[in-house]
Amino acid sequence: MNQPSAPAAPAPDLPRAISYARFSSGSQAKGSSIERQLLSFEKWLEGHRTAYTPFYLEDRGVSAYKGKNAAKGRLSTFLSLIADGSVKSGDLLVVEAIDRLSRQAVLDSFDLVRDILRAGVSILTLENRTTYSAESLDGDAIYSLIASLRGAHDYSKRLGARVAAAHESKRKKARAGETVSKLVSAPWLKDGKLHESLEPFASLVKKAVKLYLQGYGTRQIVVELQEDIRNTKILEDKYGNKLNATTVSKWLKAPELEGHWLSKEGLIENCLEPLITSSEFQAIQKEKVRRASKEVAPSKSNDYELAGLVRCASCKSTFHTRRQKPKATLAAPAGSEAYLAKPAILYCNCSDYLKNGKCFNNATWPYDVLLFVYQYGLTQVLADIHMSKDRKPDAELKEIEEAIAALEIKQGRNAALFDATGDLKYLDVVKQCKTDLDLLHIKKKDRESIVASTVAVLFGAEFDEGFNGSLSTDLNYLNKLPLLELRHLLKQFGYQIFIDGKVATLSTGNREEFTLTRRLQKFANAYLVKVEIPEVPAEALLIEPSWITEPSWTKFYAIGAKGVVLAKADTEAEVLAQLAESVAKN
Repeated sequence: MNQPSAPAAPAPDLPRAISYARFSSGSQAKGSSIERQLLSFEKWLEGHRTAYTPFYLEDRGVSAYKGKNAAKGRLSTFLSLIADGSVKSGDLLVVEAIDRLSRQAVLDSFDLVRDILRAGVSILTLENRTTYSAESLDGDAIYSLIASLRGAHDYSKRLGARVAAAHESKRKKARAGETVSKLVSAPWLKDGKLHESLEPFASLVKKAVKLYLQGYGTRQIVVELQEDIRNTKILEDKYGNKLNATTVSKWLKAPELEGHWLSKEGLIENCLEPLITSSEFQAIQKEKVRRASKEVAPSKSNDYELAGLVRCASCKSTFHTRRQKPKATLAAPAGSEAYLAKPAILYCNCSDYLKNGKCFNNATWPYDVLLFVYQYGLTQVLADIHMSKDRKPDAELKEIEEAIAALEIKQGRNAALFDATGDLKYLDVVKQCKTDLDLLHIKKKDRESIVASTVAVLFGAEFDEGFNGSLSTDLNYLNKLPLLELRHLLKQFGYQIFIDGKVATLSTGNREEFTLTRRLQKFANAYLVKVEIPEVPAEALLIEPSWITEPSWTKFYAIGAKGVVLAKADTEAEVLAQLAESVAKN
């Protein structure tokens, strides 16, 4: 179930019922944690719609163990709304359980709850249908609250200790020369050793190594390995048609190949049985460096880093990249070596405008400026992917899930009406809902299979297993993906740059607006770009409080070749002064 839309404006005579849903880890994103919490809220709301105006806040992949949700998450937005009076006395905060709010130590958690209750906002926990208020804590409710807060903290503390102890035990064994248990990065090993039952994996990886050193690319290797996979049951069960170039690339750079284990604390050498010799491993790495150093100039639109990521805000068509020959000058006349050394100039326009002129968005954007916009938002979207792991949005699946959620609510409402009145017309609706739900669940299962196979082909069977580290580690991994794979990944998560005339915006939820101001011909053809977060109208804060992320501000940037920032300041004059100073120094 997806987050329902907030109402255009809350009814002035009704208090708000504010749903706060949260989960901690990226692995929970592929489950139904948020959907379960929201559905529970919706079912409760059915009996209270005349008493409250609903409002929704979510924290996806945000931990409450150290209070991150209250410091930086949407819960911090809620606390800000209390502070500025937007959330008032009489409003109700609704959570599945008290641990959705906090898993901190008892005193810290109690302080958070106390501050909310002191503002006159009550807290309802749907799990046990308990309502906490400033008044109720004068009675026995305070004991059950403290017990719940302590239980939430103790559970997280024990879980963290068990996980840390398990990892430390594995590292100690490895450092002592003992074998380590199964590693997802090395499917050919069992307890740190080559094992007869896993010989097919060892042979498959050895073949991949051999082909790579013979000059095959990772995609060609995938094709060459398909017959081996089809003819071996254990490989077919593991990979089927899901092996891809990303998985092969992981094999080729894994230190486990030569017997080392890259733990979170660093490389532990010679703790595993090697699959290949050190000289073979070094040969692979030298070959990777050699291939990476080969530069190929872009010739087709698909070769551009931004292909398919920039769209027209008016007609939603993609922006087309055009190459323009540089102008001849006295210093570099046409045909001269100096002229031929000049790079081509790249511009982007709405493809619908270029093809038939049907779109009125005739703005031309330099490719270098769009690279700057793209890189500006890239870290944020990669961080979102890190938090989401394999939660790949799919529009059709989303529609099916929303239809199921709506029908379940309708079915429950009519079942209650039938129980209360005995009127058979309500029973007929319940039966029809069941029939429709059965069909929708079949459609959902079919769509999930399609989405899963698409994700597997794109990312490989081991994507989620190998993509579970810290934010910095995962960002490093994502940034090093081949161009096409990174672009497909960004598209899969809906990363887009939208162009509306001279203004660009990002689809990541960033409020920044990028205005293409003008070309600075005196400074190596740099471009002046204004980046700003505009003021949010007061009435809009009641509709979408998630906009309250940071105050408005404005910065000016001078952008050079390949999106490089040449200067940055609070005013245009300061940027020009920085550029002039840089030119004078050179």
